[in-house]
Amino acid sequence: MIAVSEKAKEVLLDWKQSAPATEVNLTLRLALSPAGWEVHPDTPRAGDVVVEYQETPVLIIQERASGLLREFTLDCRETVERTRLVLVAN
Repeated sequence: MIAVSEKAKEVLLDWKQSAPATEVNLTLRLALSPAGWEVHPDTPRAGDVVVEYQETPVLIIQERASGLLREFTLDCRETVERTRLVLVAN
């Protein structure tokens, strides 16, 4: 399974806590689609991996994606504009 850094978990929790009320029960999903990697708000499905931080789900990883990313860590990089989530090879 993909590793998720503590900083990335914090950023994901911040996103979830600042999401509009209509998305309060949603968590970001990392998935592989025919177009490539995508991240979007969603709810867990059977087989998904759910990453929690402070007892709160902060990331859903599609089962297929989890296997493909087992050699990577989801981390953060600060830029002038914002904090970005990045995949780093282990």
